[in-house]
This record gives sequence, structure tokens and C-alpha cells, in this order.
Amino acid sequence: MDNATSNDVAIRVVRENFQVTRELIYAGKLFHVCLIKIMLDKKSEDEDDFIRNIVRKMKEKFNKYRGECNLLMVVAAVLDPRLKMKVIQWSFPKMYPHHEAWANTVIVWDALYEVYGEYVNSSKASTVARASTSVGDGLQVVGEGATVDRAEGLDDFTNFMDVVETFEPSKYELDFYLGKGCHKCVEDLDAFDALQWWKANSTKYPILSTMAHEILAILITTVASESAFSARSRVVDTYRSLLSLDTVEMLQSRFY
Repeated sequence: MDNATSNDVAIRVVRENFQVTRELIYAGKLFHVCLIKIMLDKKSEDEDDFIRNIVRKMKEKFNKYRGECNLLMVVAAVLDPRLKMKVIQWSFPKMYPHHEAWANTVIVWDALYEVYGEYVNSSKASTVARASTSVGDGLQVVGEGATVDRAEGLDDFTNFMDVVETFEPSKYELDFYLGKGCHKCVEDLDAFDALQWWKANSTKYPILSTMAHEILAILITTVASESAFSARSRVVDTYRSLLSLDTVEMLQSRFY
């Protein structure tokens, strides 16, 4: 592979960032995109011709990559308990004309429920299989007239009830989650761990928490990996391959 040394350092930087900060790549992206859009709109009407022309070119670039609604980024933002659908209500009117804001909101809403529906169906199939196995085993034991230990019988019944009682309410998890108020952070916002929140609330949202864990862990970026590693080669070459992680990350930030 070309630039193997540079690639190794790039991978090491990314891995180190996740291990130390545990920060999700999607975190804050919708806020940043919205604020950039507001700034570009404002500066594109600047009195200075030079600034106005430069910013308008930047707006063209922005619209090329961010003009369309990024469903992955937005759904991930909704699954942040601090934001939910409120972030859509706040940001879309600032990013799109009124009719586009409404249309994109509907698209996000439909996509969110469509994805959740797939997780529900998958859970139903698993639940039916578990319930059938539990009932089948119970009938076999009774039919054979075997003596079942009382503690084991109660444990088996408890497991069966857990399956049956969580089967129907699961379809209301998303409605219940969106219907509740946003999570209020008492600590530093940057210290909040959305994945840890979902883990702590997995009993309340068994299906939705699985969906949230898988979506929030996705790397959200529009920068091609080849472009990212090519930029690394301008920092780490044959003569600078032993730079520390902090130094590489500091130098690399100039290219983004």
C-alpha cells in the first residue's frame, strides 16, 4: 500500500482519539452545520465585495455537500437524548426555506419510524422463537410427568413473562422516547456519553437502545478516506514518521 507509514500514523491517531475521548463522530455535527449555514447566509450579503464573493463560493461548496438532508446525521442527532426532535425543529428552519424544512422534517420522521420498524420486526421474530421454545419445553416436561424443581420452574416462568410482556409494548418505545422531554445535562455537555445513557436505559427501551447503539457508533463523514489519508502524507513523510500523536493531530488540523 502506498504511504503505508503515513496510513499507520493516521489510523493510530484516530484510534487514540476514540480511546481517550470516547467522543462520537456525529456529536454536535448538526449544530455545527446549522451555525455554519447561518454564518454563510449572513456574510454572503456583506458590504465588502471581496468577502461577499468569497463567501458565496463557500456557500456553493456548502450546498454541494450539505444542501440535501443527511438522514444518518439527523437520525443520529434525534437519538441523542439531549436533542431528540427538538433539534430538528430548531435547525431546519434556519437551514432550509419553509417548504423544504417541512418536507425534510417529514422525511426524517418517516425514515426514523421505518428504521425502527425494521428493528421491531427483527425483535418480534426473535421473541416468537424464544416464546415457542419456552412453551414447547414446558409442554414436554408436563407430558412426561417429570418433577420440575420449583425454583427452576419459577425462573422459567419469569423468563417467559419477560418475553411475552415486552413483546407488544416494544412498538411504543419510539413514541414514548420522543414524547418525553429532552435529557438535561447537569455536568459538562462535552462529558455526556450518549451510548452510556442508552446502556443505562436499555431496560426501558430494549429495542430502541439496540438501534441507538448501532446508529450512534457509525462514523459520519463526507470526506473520502483516500482524501483523509492523502492529507496525512503532507504531515507525516519519511523524515517525520516518528512525530507524536499530539503533534500529528495538531498539524493535521490545518487541513480541515
